[in-house]
Amino acid sequence: MSSDELINAALNVANLTSEDPQSLTEARESPEWEKAIHIELDQLNQRKTWILVDPPKERNIIKNKWVFV
Repeated sequence: MSSDELINAALNVANLTSEDPQSLTEARESPEWEKAIHIELDQLNQRKTWILVDPPKERNIIKNKWVFV
């Protein structure tokens, strides 16, 4: 998916929803948000922005979360 397609998909989601979801569970109830989530994850995977590893012992893990706007 091209950058333009990604931007258009994100804009379509923003325009189709009247209220932003407050959680991933809530977002996944909407087909538009579900599509946006998959697009985002696909882009992150294609760009190899992260890899999943076991957490190091005796280290604090920084948490993250989805922000829907």
